[in-house]
Amino acid sequence: MTTQIVLKHCAMTTNDALKHGAMTTNYALKHGAMTTHFVLKHSAMTTNYALKHDVVTTHVALKHGAMTTHDVLKHGAMTTNVVLKHGVMTTNVVLKYGAMTTNYALKHGVMTTHVALKHGAMTTHDVLKHGAMATNVVLKHGAMTTNVVLTHGVMTTNVVLKHGVMTTYVVLKHGTMTTNVVPKHVVMTNNVVLKHVVMTTNVVLKHCVMTTYVVLKHGTMTTSVVPKHVVLTTNVVLKHGVMTTYVVLKHGAMTTYVVLKHGVMTTYVVLKKY
Repeated sequence: MTTQIVLKHCAMTTNDALKHGAMTTNYALKHGAMTTHFVLKHSAMTTNYALKHDVVTTHVALKHGAMTTHDVLKHGAMTTNVVLKHGVMTTNVVLKYGAMTTNYALKHGVMTTHVALKHGAMTTHDVLKHGAMATNVVLKHGAMTTNVVLTHGVMTTNVVLKHGVMTTYVVLKHGTMTTNVVPKHVVMTNNVVLKHVVMTTNVVLKHCVMTTYVVLKHGTMTTSVVPKHVVLTTNVVLKHGVMTTYVVLKHGAMTTYVVLKHGVMTTYVVLKKY
């Protein structure tokens, strides 16, 4: 899985075309192009392009909404003080399905240091009903703290999803987790490709993806995001795809400023609802 290697299900090198898409600057992915001036099959992800299903620039009106600083997209807003239709991703906002700020209680849980989530507590040394999760987060079905063991797996410093994990140190439901680990159903090193997905520095698991701070299948995640069905951090991944700085999901693409068709994501992204 190095620069010149092609993974079983995709190629993840600079000039290679992954089986499900290309993730380089000037390549057209099988399902779309994800470069600055390229138009993905299902959307365009450049500053002044209108994606087939959304627009990802500051003053552009996405097919389903506008995504400027004070605008609300039809299916979600992705600015500091906006509330997405299916969730909010700012510091003091309450998502439709929960709040994701330090002192807020999400509908399905709270993700702050001293808060008790609906299904458990998620502080540094707490164990959620289904697991414990990082310092400021606890997913509905898992935990992601430094030395916590989820009900379905173990998780190191930064992650453990219900069905998989994908950060520097990760443990999947059916696997172990070391610096460069391969779970029974997935592989996850710095540049990894899961059984059904490809993942770069910030990987995506079979059913979820997570970066520095992970999110579980049905929960919230780190500092900036908590969609109902997806979570993502600085470089997020949707339920069925991945979306880091330069990544294209099987069903979509996303860059620094991105909005996937079905989900919501971090500082610069909002999906419709995977």
